[in-house]
Amino acid sequence: WRSSRDATGLLPMLDEAQALAECAADLTLGASIDALRAFITNVVDRDFVRGEALHRRALEKWEQEGNLHAINGGVYNLAICALNRRRWDEALQRLEAVCTTAREHEDWEQLGDALNVLGNTRALQRDWTAALAAFQECIRVSWGAMETHALAYGLWNLPQTLAHLRRPAASARLMSFAAHFWERRFGALSKSDRPYLRRARRLVSVQVGSTHWDNLWAEGAAMSLGDAGRL
Repeated sequence: WRSSRDATGLLPMLDEAQALAECAADLTLGASIDALRAFITNVVDRDFVRGEALHRRALEKWEQEGNLHAINGGVYNLAICALNRRRWDEALQRLEAVCTTAREHEDWEQLGDALNVLGNTRALQRDWTAALAAFQECIRVSWGAMETHALAYGLWNLPQTLAHLRRPAASARLMSFAAHFWERRFGALSKSDRPYLRRARRLVSVQVGSTHWDNLWAEGAAMSLGDAGRL
């Protein structure tokens, strides 16, 4: 699901897994199935109400089991739900809680993911300075732990914030690197990624011109991961 976002072949397997989980009274597996169904419901069906209900049910099961890592993941999932429904304050409160717990437990993957979404939330509020700080910490944490997936998201989401903060050259180079890095590691960009790329290009081109954008894009494509991290 994470790599393909194709639910077609997944739903029958989830039905089979759910029957096994219920037969074995396995709360942990049942919670994971609820959470995966919630992701599919949110992304494919765009039914945010049902998706949130499934995530709440998953969290309740994890709380019964007392799995602290899973509980923090459940709170993170509900933060995403709040973000989808534009409940900014709730999203921020949940994300800050996830970050605090993840730091305490040195759970760098969970921390990197939460910081990335925290940056997105601040960007949607147009608080570019706070978004910058969240994305930068996401990249530092993910780089240090070599959590490549969270690192790729941080590098991908930061450029628009940089453009709004009047750092067009850094924005264009990093956008180019992030796009090429994602395609090398995780496959082709999705249709929903294209509008983000167009917005980034428009923001930079207004500041430096289209020709300069093309030059910066070429420079970014040639950077190493270390170069991108330092930038």
